[in-house]
Amino acid sequence: MAQRRLSTQGITEGAVQAALVAIFALATRYIPVLGLATAFVVPLPLAVLVLRRGLLPALLAAGVAGVIAGLLAGPLAGAGLLLTFAPIGLALGWGARSGWKAATILLLTSVVVIASLAVNLALTLALSNVNPYTIMIESMQQGQDAAMAFYQRLGINTEALQQTNQQMAQVLALLPKLLPVLMIQAGVVIAWLNFQVARTILRRLGFALPALPPASTWRLPSFMVWLLPLALLLFMLGGSLPQSSPGPDTAPPPGPAGRPIVPPEIGLNLLYLLQTLFAVQGVIVAWVLLGRYTSVAALRIFVLLFVLVNPLLSRLLFLLGLADSIFPLREWFGPRPAASEDPA
Repeated sequence: MAQRRLSTQGITEGAVQAALVAIFALATRYIPVLGLATAFVVPLPLAVLVLRRGLLPALLAAGVAGVIAGLLAGPLAGAGLLLTFAPIGLALGWGARSGWKAATILLLTSVVVIASLAVNLALTLALSNVNPYTIMIESMQQGQDAAMAFYQRLGINTEALQQTNQQMAQVLALLPKLLPVLMIQAGVVIAWLNFQVARTILRRLGFALPALPPASTWRLPSFMVWLLPLALLLFMLGGSLPQSSPGPDTAPPPGPAGRPIVPPEIGLNLLYLLQTLFAVQGVIVAWVLLGRYTSVAALRIFVLLFVLVNPLLSRLLFLLGLADSIFPLREWFGPRPAASEDPA
């Protein structure tokens, strides 16, 4: 009898949570301003259901929520809920219920989000034959052309504009090649934001998500330094990439029969990923080292922003992050023991 009562309670709670998920998802889709907030709330009812009742009731509730959203807004809305929001809530809830560390939960959530982005892209290509990332890049190109035309009408130096336009064209030409690593980065950022929001809200509901270590302690393992020459080697074996506009590779690849030994995108994506990771670590190291001389957060933020907008100094952040994985720079030159350390 008690088991039947518990089962009834679980079904009732699952139905309520499914309705909440559907409502939040529809608000995210159709109310632009409110959607910015509700996008991070949609997964939470499923996370709570996993914590209270387990994974199976939450899976059933996710399916019901998808059906409700599909009936109210069409099949695409229901599929989008199941592919985008439900996996995040299930991953967060399962990780917390299993007692995993914060880094493990964040890793699981990141994998789930990246897989969701990949599946959504595949379905969009299959159903509409339209790549949303290509459309975004084309919009950026059109915006760049409009900005250049506006600056020319203002009488700004044409030579300087052409140099800037060429640099931006090179960046836009590489973006399609960097799609895998950009999806990975986007997945990690989305997972981190959802983790932080879930941790704050779930704590108020009586559930605990473990905190991540302070950001000032994050450090890439030293073996990742050796991935840089590997990435450079893969990039060289893959041949050259286009420099100014999207299109087929312009330089002859080094492999036999006119084919590259490895796809050029592998080395390029790995190189870009490592550069980004070490640059982020460089920002963390610079933040900690600045703490030796000032505890005013606003001043440290100002200095870091100045460094980031300066092309030459911003490259030094990469070298600083690279060096910190080899030598304990933060321990050597960081704040003295009496100084307090900012949380993550």
